[in-house]
Amino acid sequence: MKALEIYKKVHGESHYDVAAAYHNMGSIYNHQADYKNAMECYMKCLEIYELTYGEQQHPRIATAYGNIANVFEGQGEYKKAAEYHNKALRIRKLIYGESHPHVATSYNELGNLSENQGSYQIALNYYFRSLDIDKSIYGENHPNIAASYNNIGSSYDQLREYQKALEFHLKALQIYKSVYEESHPKIATCYNNIGMVKMNEGGFGEAREYLWKALEIRKRVYGGNHPHTAASYQNLGMVFLNQKEYKKAHEYLLKALEVRRLLYGENHPNIAAVYPNIANVFEKQGEYSKAFEYHNKALEIRKLLYGENHPSIASCYTNIGMTYLNKKDYKKAEESLVKALEITKMVYGEHSPYVDMAKEKLLLISDREVEDEEEQKSKTFFGFIGQAFEILFGGGKKAAKQKKKKEKEKGNKPISHHGQDKIPKSVAVKGGHGMVSHAVDGDGKIIEEK
Repeated sequence: MKALEIYKKVHGESHYDVAAAYHNMGSIYNHQADYKNAMECYMKCLEIYELTYGEQQHPRIATAYGNIANVFEGQGEYKKAAEYHNKALRIRKLIYGESHPHVATSYNELGNLSENQGSYQIALNYYFRSLDIDKSIYGENHPNIAASYNNIGSSYDQLREYQKALEFHLKALQIYKSVYEESHPKIATCYNNIGMVKMNEGGFGEAREYLWKALEIRKRVYGGNHPHTAASYQNLGMVFLNQKEYKKAHEYLLKALEVRRLLYGENHPNIAAVYPNIANVFEKQGEYSKAFEYHNKALEIRKLLYGENHPSIASCYTNIGMTYLNKKDYKKAEESLVKALEITKMVYGEHSPYVDMAKEKLLLISDREVEDEEEQKSKTFFGFIGQAFEILFGGGKKAAKQKKKKEKEKGNKPISHHGQDKIPKSVAVKGGHGMVSHAVDGDGKIIEEK
């Protein structure tokens, strides 16, 4: 802020250094998820560039468009984000042609945007275009190639094509190892990515090994209080949660929360990202009141940051709805899941895969109700059988008691009956639906430094 005031006094309002100061301030606000102030700074930066360069298509105008697009993306306004990313791409292609690093960057950003919208095949198309450009410029062994491989691996992971995801993450790791020492943050990123794929395909032991390697490197490079270290704590917490090691899961998720509070304060997206996972730990142990407490904390922060109609708000309602579902409070589950569906339609449009997923969650309610009905019938049936046995064999016991009484009265000893068969208790068979995994929102899986 001081630098901005100095530049204004020295150069006036419409100087490059003033624009650069606005750009830097916008980046800080964006990192803090203060999107309103970030947008204001980036727009002022763009205004100065347009005033300076006029109708000329200039790289700095393209950069400003890209920054504005990223803010819109953070706010969940994906159509506007796409509009500004495409403006940046048009300028860059006009200036540089197709085969240039900045054009590759634009394709990469459009890939990220498509991935955030759940359009993973479209994301892959952009990532492969970015990769082709980078290969034509840098050859095979370059960090930019590795970054593209990581992006491609991330999309395949989301598509549940885990072998392809691992193939590309391992390619990235191989390149980074040829360029950097073992203790480099990029190596840690690859271990993190591989670990998350292993977790998603159910290989929890291997996932722990890779995520632990990532954590060790990050602690060595950054220390304990860093965003990437916090991400490693969270990811390890998720593995422990899946392995039903709830005490350890809680411990690591609280470590992630503690680091992020120290870095960001309370009202930040990365704080809200931990709460649903902690809620899941409590839910798995049947502590529903604690689970709702943490889900609602995440919801409060996100409403404060994004308002009512944002993908993260839909995710919160989904998590709350699924917790009510597992608690068998179907009315409240439906209320929350309907809210999630309405927001999802508003953000992504009617034909998004996220809308299909939200509809599937709602269908689970009727499935569970049918299961409960079958379970109740099962209990009633076995209860009826139990009563029948009681009537039949209970009557025999009553007759035996009367006989025993008479024998006692006659002074005769009763006949001992050894090895008499016991009637087994009836067991109600539950419908084979385990607890539905939720609390996802992109919170469980954190793939950074794409």
